[in-house]
Amino acid sequence: MLAYVPGYAKAPLRSLVWVDRTGGAKILPAPERVYGSPRVSPDGKQLAVQINDNGNPSIWIYEFARNTLTRLTFAPGVSSSPVWTPDGRRVIYNRRTTTGSPSFYWKLADGSGNEEALSEKEFSDPGVAPNAASPDGKTLLFGTHNAAGDQAIEALSLDGNFKVQPFLQSSFNLSSPRFSPDGRWVAYMTDESGRREICLQPFPGPSGKWMISTNGGESPRWARSGREIFFFAGDEVMSADVETQPAFKAGTPRALFSAAGYLGYGNYDVAPDGQHFLMIKQEDLSTNPKELNVVLNWSEELERRVPQEKK
Repeated sequence: MLAYVPGYAKAPLRSLVWVDRTGGAKILPAPERVYGSPRVSPDGKQLAVQINDNGNPSIWIYEFARNTLTRLTFAPGVSSSPVWTPDGRRVIYNRRTTTGSPSFYWKLADGSGNEEALSEKEFSDPGVAPNAASPDGKTLLFGTHNAAGDQAIEALSLDGNFKVQPFLQSSFNLSSPRFSPDGRWVAYMTDESGRREICLQPFPGPSGKWMISTNGGESPRWARSGREIFFFAGDEVMSADVETQPAFKAGTPRALFSAAGYLGYGNYDVAPDGQHFLMIKQEDLSTNPKELNVVLNWSEELERRVPQEKK
């Protein structure tokens, strides 16, 4: 017996949405596409976003004021995980070539000039992805896997020598690092407690670490003020107040709004004002008819449809 649920020929379309701290939503006039990994520019005027309409993701730039969506990357392969440089002039991204090996590149956000490689060789780990550039523009934190297969965080120098150094590694999974606006702290996700939580650690370290979330957490983002950290906890977007001077202090996390119906796990970003969140809403397919198909004696049916050659 073979049982299956029919799928869909195309991925569900998605919309870009501004959501305020109370959950009030405003859909942007951008066309519906298969969006992912949105990153608001440092000045808040543009959005770098991954679009995966044809199975080969590329990076696009959306300009809020003019409602224009312009493709940035054209090279063969998959371009994903955009990250803005702190001056807003370039976008860093991961490109997996036709050989299947990834590397990091950057390109001017206005589309002029050619893309430039940020590493002298391709990475052996197919799961690497850029996460955050330091405010001084000298370091890129990215996710990778250690020899044991656990997620780890490494640092790539952006000063021209492209040197890679470990930043955070352990026997647990560490991912999604984000620099504080002053560059002195890194928020990241860890599962060392048995579930995903948000932690904070000084940069470049090594030093102590502090737990920010109290009941699970994913995908941290800093407010531009440096005094608040946002993250997902289930379907809730959470906020936690933090103080780093003269001594570190974290407040009790509180829920801002429900993100049910929006993509989670990294598919959001925070506006410079700290009052709005760029979210991605996916086309609702729940009203489409659902059915379970059962095929009895499927092997006999297969042989009938595709008869074996006689010996």
